[in-house]
Amino acid sequence: MKKQAVVVGLVAALGAAVPAWGFFGIVPAPDLSLDFVANYSPQGTISSLITTTRNSIGTASDVAGNWYRFANNIPRITNQGLLVEEARTNSIRNNSMVGAVVGTPGTPPTNWTIIQPSTLAAQIVAIGTVQGINYIDVRWSGTPNATNQQSLIVFENGSSIAASNGQVWSNSAFIGLTAGSTANVTNFKLDLEELPSGNQHVTNFTPTATFTRIIAFALTLNQANTTNITSRLLVNLTSGQPVDITLRFGWPQVELGASATSPIPTTNAAVTRAADNIKATNPPTLGTNGTLYSAFTPQAPLSYGANQIVIEADDGSNNNRNLIQRNVSGSVAPNIVVGGAGQSVSSGAAVNTGVFTKAAFAYQVGNSIFGLNGTSQTMAPAALPVVSSIRIGSNGALAAQANAYIRSSQVWANQALTSAQLQNLTQ
Repeated sequence: MKKQAVVVGLVAALGAAVPAWGFFGIVPAPDLSLDFVANYSPQGTISSLITTTRNSIGTASDVAGNWYRFANNIPRITNQGLLVEEARTNSIRNNSMVGAVVGTPGTPPTNWTIIQPSTLAAQIVAIGTVQGINYIDVRWSGTPNATNQQSLIVFENGSSIAASNGQVWSNSAFIGLTAGSTANVTNFKLDLEELPSGNQHVTNFTPTATFTRIIAFALTLNQANTTNITSRLLVNLTSGQPVDITLRFGWPQVELGASATSPIPTTNAAVTRAADNIKATNPPTLGTNGTLYSAFTPQAPLSYGANQIVIEADDGSNNNRNLIQRNVSGSVAPNIVVGGAGQSVSSGAAVNTGVFTKAAFAYQVGNSIFGLNGTSQTMAPAALPVVSSIRIGSNGALAAQANAYIRSSQVWANQALTSAQLQNLTQ
């Protein structure tokens, strides 16, 4: 306790001198600190410190897998952090089970089709909501014969989703095993089908009792005659062997893009979730030198192919800015843009989907430092921009969204932290 008191007292006595040379790597208090996991900031309430623009509802999950809906212009904050994503459209018109009726056989949701061998029975067992997700339970039972050994459920009719050769789509659905068993089922396939060719983009999986989101991303359409696509589940059965299985389906989603984003509930038409654009409402006055920090977990695949900005200081445009991003190759790296021209910066390092990451960028002319997960790299930019705005998860053009859960963001408005401090900060 005495040693700790001496160190604290010495740091207090040194005051502003500490950031200049990084005494023991101790990090000074930031001018803006946003802890989204705890929904806390020493500068005030999170809601008063950020401005969110998203002209639609959005969903986000907590660490237990529960999903929540957030109204227009409300930040999507859970105990996973702040979810920031680009705009996307769910082309499945009804993923909330509207029109479904429990019974034997019952009625499937509007626009859905359930198909099974003539020797099997299919029935709607239950409809409801679990973990915030709309679901339906479908049971297949009986003994398939040699001429028909496949059951399937089609989430959208074949003429609804317009598509064309060369487009890249993602296909997803929550699926779980609620009763019976997988006995005598040879495989399960989440399938995106190109029409009229019938070409299939298949994702194999095995359902479990855990209601899990099955995701197939970056599916490139490759048929010249493709005009439409549809999403479906295929269940292949063993001829002559009895089957009794009940599967739960929730929030199927088909979206144009190389990654699957958060679920977009629909009831009777395709729905677009607008992009999240978040900025500091009244940021501290930013000097030429400064430091940006972000702790985040990317949700897009490594091969996503587009920049994903996690924090940026800019002048309200893309012409002058300092930033940290996950770039087109999946590497987390800094960038400096002055008058529309990029400066020489670090190449960073690749960070895969779902990997919790800490990154910090201390920028000053001739001696800038980038810290990533406990390491640091130096660079020598010839110039720095004049900046005035802080954005969380996008750029000055309101694009290049992070597609990530951002746990915390911090800004040192006029201090370029040292290498030791950045390593300490990003451990």
